[in-house]
Amino acid sequence: MQIGSKLGCDSAKEIASVPGGTSPSHLLYFPTSRDKPIVSGIMMALGDLQFDIGLPFASDGLEPVFNKPIESVVSAAKSDGVFVMGYCRDSEVLKKRIEQGLNGASR
Repeated sequence: MQIGSKLGCDSAKEIASVPGGTSPSHLLYFPTSRDKPIVSGIMMALGDLQFDIGLPFASDGLEPVFNKPIESVVSAAKSDGVFVMGYCRDSEVLKKRIEQGLNGASR
């Protein structure tokens, strides 16, 4: 599942805890267990999120208004055992994202 908007971040708990038994085509799922969330991972579309909350794409991504939604997604995902990753432009931001709890990030 990809999240790239403030609305998506605000809905992260509901997204990460999607129960088994349904299989919408836009969700990643493993049909081996119906009692576990079918969302197995969340990819943060961080550039899209910056745009959605009104930050310029060239910003460094360290602004508090940008980090709060990321932290809410990480918290929601971890509570449901869901993997979270995202893309980072440079090593400083990559370090910050890993400190925030992203399980994986690319640069």
